[in-house]
Amino acid sequence: MLSIYPITPAVTQHLVISLTFWKPWIGLMGGSMTSKYLLSIDPGKATGVSYWRIPEDEPMERFDFELVTDGIDGFIQYWNYYLPEAQTLVFEEYIDDGRASHELDAIMIQGLVRGTWDLRGFSDVHWNRNSKKGNVGDRLLKQHGLWLNGSDVGWTDGRDVNDSQLHALDWGKSYHRPTQKFYWPKTYVEGEDDE
Repeated sequence: MLSIYPITPAVTQHLVISLTFWKPWIGLMGGSMTSKYLLSIDPGKATGVSYWRIPEDEPMERFDFELVTDGIDGFIQYWNYYLPEAQTLVFEEYIDDGRASHELDAIMIQGLVRGTWDLRGFSDVHWNRNSKKGNVGDRLLKQHGLWLNGSDVGWTDGRDVNDSQLHALDWGKSYHRPTQKFYWPKTYVEGEDDE
């Protein structure tokens, strides 16, 4: 369900239709009561979003992604009309390091999310620094068939969505043992948390 969201009436209709079908679609994608869901966001002029199912005893899996365009205006549409159910939110916290040319959109999106995440049903929120993406790396996305190009997301490149995936997998590396074991088998250590 790839979508790019400029602000138009047709997009608003698409968002409402997508929201209506979200819950049954999760069930078709293997969702269950024992799985949790994670939403990962990399904010900016073009905001990368990826959705992940987190089963108790299997590695987390991406089952959808989005590229939300038009900066803060496009993200407001997405946040208000399309936001899926998820328990965990991983969000790249914007830190002004002088590298980004679109900092205003990232700052405004961060403010919106910080001010409303609890109203949207998230019970677990992780504010990731940009540097956390390095804990995973593009190579891992490519090795596991998760890498996205511009043609996959309908944009000049897939960088923003790929960055959201890196943040999600960084969360999995730190907090989800089956994901750690699957993606990083050489560094995985059997422990008392394993059954």
